[in-house]
Amino acid sequence: MDNAGRARPGANAGSVEQRNDVALPGTVPSAAPGAAPNQSLPQLLKQLQGDVAELVKMEKALAKKELSLKAAELKHEGLQLGAAGVVSALGVACLCAAATLALATVMAAWLAALIVGAALTAVGAVLAMRSRTNLKHFDVAPQHLAREVRRDAHAMKEAAR
Repeated sequence: MDNAGRARPGANAGSVEQRNDVALPGTVPSAAPGAAPNQSLPQLLKQLQGDVAELVKMEKALAKKELSLKAAELKHEGLQLGAAGVVSALGVACLCAAATLALATVMAAWLAALIVGAALTAVGAVLAMRSRTNLKHFDVAPQHLAREVRRDAHAMKEAAR
């Protein structure tokens, strides 16, 4: 087909023309087999520079997407943890009042409140330490990107040999 969309003489109107010089979106164009011997060293270096720039651009987009997904997952978990904390705090407040009132029937009210407060503080400290440990094990690094960069670096080393 020509630029105006008309079929060229001798070409099948329904066939799809293959072109080696056009890359699909999101892919890095490669040279056609046998094209390298006809290109000069400066041309090859310029092509390499363009390919590396495209690769860096795609890796940057991959990193951005992967970090976005990690952030969304972390946000969801944080919201769940916050909601659980609010509901738990309301329940603990009710239980605190009940425990303090129950203990106040056998001892002074101030002593009952002190005992209940100390017990709740100890439980809160244990929960905080567990949560801190879980967050330390959360992997924020974009693992997929790291694998892709290592794979690309290895492929570039192999191609240079």
